[in-house]
Amino acid sequence: MSGELKIENNAAVNNQTIINIQNMSGNVAMPDNPTYVVAENVDAAAKTGTTTIALNNELYNLFVVGCETFESGRFTVPNGRVLNGNPEIEKWYASFSADALKEIKGMPSLFMSENRKYGGATESDHTAYFGIVTDVRKQRKQTIVAFKTIMEIPQQAIIDLAVYLGIDNEGSGLTELNVTRWSIKRADLISELRLAGFKIKSNPRGLLSSREKIVSIPLEKNFNFTGRSEYLRDIFKRFNESTNNAPSKQTVCGLGGVGKTQLALQYAYENIHNYDAVCWIECSSEVSVKRSCENFLAQVGGLLQANTEAVFAQWFQSHYNWLLIFDDVGANASIESLIPKIGEGHVLVTTQQAKGDVILLDVMEIEEAAGFIVKRTGINDTLAANSIAARLGRFPLVLEQASAYVKEIKIDLSEYLELINKHGLDVFDEDDEVECYSRNIRTVWNITLEKLNETERRLLYCFAYMSSDIIALNWLVEHAKKLHAENEKAETNDTNVYAILRKFVVSSFSPDLIAALSDDTKRNNAVRKLARYSLITIKPDKTITMHGLLQEVIRKTITDPVYLLSVWEVLKSKRSDVGLIYNDYHIALPFEQAKAMILTAETLLNYGKEYEAANDKPNVELWELEFDFYSLFAQYLTLRGIRENNAEILQEADRCYVTACEIGTPLYGGGENSELLSGASAFTVIQEKHRRMRVNLILKRVDEAHKIYAEVRAPVSKSLKKEPNMSYHAFNNFGDLWHEFGFLPEAIECYELALKVGFDDKKEMLLEKIAKCKNGGSCNV
Repeated sequence: MSGELKIENNAAVNNQTIINIQNMSGNVAMPDNPTYVVAENVDAAAKTGTTTIALNNELYNLFVVGCETFESGRFTVPNGRVLNGNPEIEKWYASFSADALKEIKGMPSLFMSENRKYGGATESDHTAYFGIVTDVRKQRKQTIVAFKTIMEIPQQAIIDLAVYLGIDNEGSGLTELNVTRWSIKRADLISELRLAGFKIKSNPRGLLSSREKIVSIPLEKNFNFTGRSEYLRDIFKRFNESTNNAPSKQTVCGLGGVGKTQLALQYAYENIHNYDAVCWIECSSEVSVKRSCENFLAQVGGLLQANTEAVFAQWFQSHYNWLLIFDDVGANASIESLIPKIGEGHVLVTTQQAKGDVILLDVMEIEEAAGFIVKRTGINDTLAANSIAARLGRFPLVLEQASAYVKEIKIDLSEYLELINKHGLDVFDEDDEVECYSRNIRTVWNITLEKLNETERRLLYCFAYMSSDIIALNWLVEHAKKLHAENEKAETNDTNVYAILRKFVVSSFSPDLIAALSDDTKRNNAVRKLARYSLITIKPDKTITMHGLLQEVIRKTITDPVYLLSVWEVLKSKRSDVGLIYNDYHIALPFEQAKAMILTAETLLNYGKEYEAANDKPNVELWELEFDFYSLFAQYLTLRGIRENNAEILQEADRCYVTACEIGTPLYGGGENSELLSGASAFTVIQEKHRRMRVNLILKRVDEAHKIYAEVRAPVSKSLKKEPNMSYHAFNNFGDLWHEFGFLPEAIECYELALKVGFDDKKEMLLEKIAKCKNGGSCNV
């Protein structure tokens, strides 16, 4: 049972504090939400039509109840332990007459659980409560007490004050607090608590009637709000754990569209009963700030003056128990002069600026996001809702746009999922209006992007083409510094044509991008700025991440392919420095680096398809990228399958190798009926088939291994004279592979073909291998 109360110090008559209570009489059942209204005197109370009750300054109720948490609004006490300790005081009240009940309700009260310890001590987690009784019902065996708590007090503090509060020591280490009972004590409870340092406010929090509350919130409650309970609890906990004398300030930070405003709005409406004044300041511009302040001052009856900010802050400094919300505070907005420096209240700020100790708001959990879609659209298709939530990155603003679209167009969630999978963010019109939001997602993020300088923008454009989970900034920096060093080399007469071309033709990196990445100071400042705007997240291990949906929005604004091609150039350079696999079964990179390469290749591949579609033409470098992705992923699966002895993973690796070969053959040659192109790249597909053959031999798919070898034998045989070195290595490697798995005739054939190349320095080694195969060995597959 809950209610509202206000206590006024200056309304005292004959050692009593006047409290007026509506909707209360005798032991009639209390309504679910009784309202307690304070008047400064009895006459004032009479004018409001309320019943007047005196809050006694000489007596108080002491309730000690075993294992009670006082969370339900009511509890029971056995009748044998009700008001039977001091007949002189309690006998009349124990009659529970109408007058007695009226006085019991007019006493301040302490609500405590039984001490489990003896000797005047209690557990550290025990909490007592100060409050009032709202109703009493005596039954045959027990008495039901309804109550309203006003504030928490550590139970040990009550024990320390026992002598001043008339709490008896019963000997043997026992006190009245060790046994369940209801007593009425003669003591001025409120004064004693105040003398002990407890701030029992003249207007305890949240106990004004709804008619007396000051609420200045321009936004209506969002009844579609879903989830976020952990964040709401965190804000509440932080506010109530604050021990400073100054107002407690909490800041919610996050990317635009992640739901900061809606979280603050929900907190305000959920906790409106806890405050006497709630004020919302819209901080999107100086004009909106001033208008919000003026609206609040007009509501409280303040005179509008030239110095609005000072008058506004002074009002809060001279009042207490308020919630002040500053929403959408930008980088250049100054709200310090508006924040009260003294007083008792809470300040909640929402911003994209991550400074100091903030509550970092992330996207919704997948269950919350799907639940919102179902609730908002009224379509109970959880499977499709989950898919839509995942595709849209679980951003509240985007989910609202999507749900509004579904309702307006009147389509199923499965149909909408097909639309966004086909058209992406093009489904959202830039002019779309969104319920409960002042802007749509594109507008929100574009406003933030417009605030970036050129260095910050260039870095962000590169990040938009990298894996959102692992943005390898160090790769970009290393490559840019290498290019910068080459460009800075002094020209000499020995400089060859290749070096000149390397400087001005080969790299996709523009001079501006090289400069942005090479300058440590500018780059580090830019990264910090991007993180401060919540555009990227820097994790404790220094890993950078970025939301995929934001990447998609940014790519829509990029017209120059230099950033996509630059990231691809870095990936190719990284692969040439060290491959993912050498000798086909040893990994050459730590797993995290290998994972970064695979994810970056996959991400670039997806973005490359977007680029090709936008430009309506294929790109050879992106074709190579697709080959690289399948090759990298197949190698990774091969390693994992061998390590885990997992046939299913090895089969998936084989499928990836097949795809890589299908993509690579038109680029590099190497098909069964084709000739190899000249150069080292000519054997790229041959190498993939060698890796694929190993996988099939491990899987004991001998027939498939023979087919793969036949595909390789023909083109390599045609290249013995044109590419002797590569042809020798190809046949020698395939011979070793056959020999490793015990297929000796096939191994001999490969070694003999390698001999035909005619390398004298290799002849002895090859003849030795052939002899070894002829002299023994049996098939072990």
